[in-house]
Amino acid sequence: MNKIFHLAMISCMILIISCSDQSGKNQKKNDSQKNIQITDTLIHAYTFGMSKEKFFELSWKYNSDGILINGSGAEIVENVDWLKAPAKRSFYPNFVDNKIVQFPIIYSYKGWAPWNTHLSADSLLQHLIPILSEEYDVVFEPLSKEIDNKIYVGRINNSEIELTVKSNFEVVVTFTDVTNFY
Repeated sequence: MNKIFHLAMISCMILIISCSDQSGKNQKKNDSQKNIQITDTLIHAYTFGMSKEKFFELSWKYNSDGILINGSGAEIVENVDWLKAPAKRSFYPNFVDNKIVQFPIIYSYKGWAPWNTHLSADSLLQHLIPILSEEYDVVFEPLSKEIDNKIYVGRINNSEIELTVKSNFEVVVTFTDVTNFY
């Protein structure tokens, strides 16, 4: 009887020790996972990894609510009133394996004309940098300091945001999920 009691006690202790050791391993694993943040929010409720079907469902909802309108082709357009002049942004994501991995957005001022230099792409770029820096908590650096290429890049966790002057009146802001795109 004494031997059975001791065997039972030893078995219980081994079980308790192995469970507590395993929970410690799980806790360490959870702690390290907390340090790896995934940044997937783009604009509105669009996210990296969203399926094409969900993208179209959400776009239809925003269109029905009057937030977004259809542009040319599959392009989606939104009027923007938070820049220094009325503007629009248009977008359509790039999908890989039916999931969003890149999200280019083209911004332009509605009143742009060659004589309205204050509404040029250069001016728009300089206005977008601090706004997007604050919104996404990222620092944008010029891609190259040796040439005036007007490309700025910011990196946050698993994503990269690139701002590029596309034309005299357009700036492209491209969000890329670097874990699934490159």
